[in-house]
Amino acid sequence: MNCVVDLQAVDKNRNIARAYAIEFGQDLFGTWVIRRHWGRIGTQGQYQELIVSSKERGLKLISQWLKDRARAPARIGIAYQVAANQTLDLCDLDRRIG
Repeated sequence: MNCVVDLQAVDKNRNIARAYAIEFGQDLFGTWVIRRHWGRIGTQGQYQELIVSSKERGLKLISQWLKDRARAPARIGIAYQVAANQTLDLCDLDRRIG
């Protein structure tokens, strides 16, 4: 996997500690794969791996999932932020969706 985004939503006062990560790229056989991890920070959480038909389809799914995370303040009362020791990569959002 060569593109990654690592997000966290943390509010110690309200006991919120959520993590959300997406990895995207091609496996050794050239198949496009998306891996998602989410759950409470410090736990095993949930994991999903999807094989997608094309890079464009993968980016469309990832875009929708990131839009869902952007609505977090309305759902959980706090926004997701890029993890403290990470940078938002996801192949620079495919060079800004280009």
